[in-house]
Amino acid sequence: MNIKNLLPFAAILIAAASAIAQTNPPPPAPPANPQADSGYRFAYGGDVAQVPAQFVSNLVFLPVSINQGEPSLFLLDTTAATSSIDPSRAASLGLTNDAGAVHNAVLSVPGLSWLAPALPLVARDGLVPQIGRSYQGTLGLDFLSRFVVQIDYTRKSVQIYDPHSYTPPDKKLAQPLKWASGLPYVSCKFSVHGERASTAPFLVDTSQPAGIVFRDQYFSAHIHNFEHFKTIPGMYGQETGDVPAAVGRLAAFSLEKFESLNLVGTIAHGAIAGESDSSAAGLIGSAYLRRYVLIFDSPHQQMFFEPNIHFIDRDDVDMSGLTILARGPNHKSFEVVFADPDGPAAHAGVQVGDIIAGIDDEAAADLSLDQVQDMFRQTDSKYKVLIERKGQTLTVNFQTRRLI
Repeated sequence: MNIKNLLPFAAILIAAASAIAQTNPPPPAPPANPQADSGYRFAYGGDVAQVPAQFVSNLVFLPVSINQGEPSLFLLDTTAATSSIDPSRAASLGLTNDAGAVHNAVLSVPGLSWLAPALPLVARDGLVPQIGRSYQGTLGLDFLSRFVVQIDYTRKSVQIYDPHSYTPPDKKLAQPLKWASGLPYVSCKFSVHGERASTAPFLVDTSQPAGIVFRDQYFSAHIHNFEHFKTIPGMYGQETGDVPAAVGRLAAFSLEKFESLNLVGTIAHGAIAGESDSSAAGLIGSAYLRRYVLIFDSPHQQMFFEPNIHFIDRDDVDMSGLTILARGPNHKSFEVVFADPDGPAAHAGVQVGDIIAGIDDEAAADLSLDQVQDMFRQTDSKYKVLIERKGQTLTVNFQTRRLI
């Protein structure tokens, strides 16, 4: 099928969108086709699309085609108000734009097409160093608000359902969604050793690689024995820049009846980008969400969290004491942006600003950021690391160990 075949469908969708936008329209008759009236269409008259996804640092990327063009990998982001496309990606696809947006674009994933009256051009350069890959676009809350979206982190797939015919799983597992400044929150319970459990809203952020992140103002105000909470220094990475953080183990963390023990909590010593609810404790990101089959049901104002095989996984952080970001045109320059002074790597001589050029005789060019981070999460592993520092090449050796 080419773009000419899609034009009649696009015209129908544009007309529907214009009708919806009119002020004080007459009461509409019940639609014969709810999908066409809503500006989307599932393939073969169905009501669900099974979409193969790519998972990078537990972030979810879907193959999205625009006007039947070459697919681009779009990040599924529960904190982005609108879907968007990277300007350079739009240019490479030959998409014309007016006033910073691609207009009347028909977007599609396998099994589903929908109309985007305006797809803004937005660069997210701050995300690239955290994931070590090029960024092409985002599917935001304007998309998520139209469908029921199920993320299966184990099978690495996403299912998208028509909300008009969706049948939820056990309603007892429903978690109400609370909205603040247009962002989704769920209620979670947590405790540290020696403290009573606290309950607070947490922002659901599928675009954040970290797991459980607290605002330091909330944590220090609600944890009375904060000085006895054992932590190590670290960095909390976000698109607006890295901020210092403290990392420690929680006694328990739960969503409804599903309780996890000894998970890692990060206390950000600075603003959490996008977090807007002053009563919220922080956010839950993809490193925590990966423990569930996640169903985001915005049309019905609820979420479902079904534990998967990763639910009982031990929660660990980097055991070298390093925080590493990917730089350079091919994302193969692995820069050390933080080194815990008590960590194995710092003891061996690794410094902030060093570039990791190789690990165990394997060149950095043959590794991904995910692979490097996975190596350094292995306990009691010995590594020979090639370092570039101010024009010099050094070799350091260290053995990882649990720091918390």
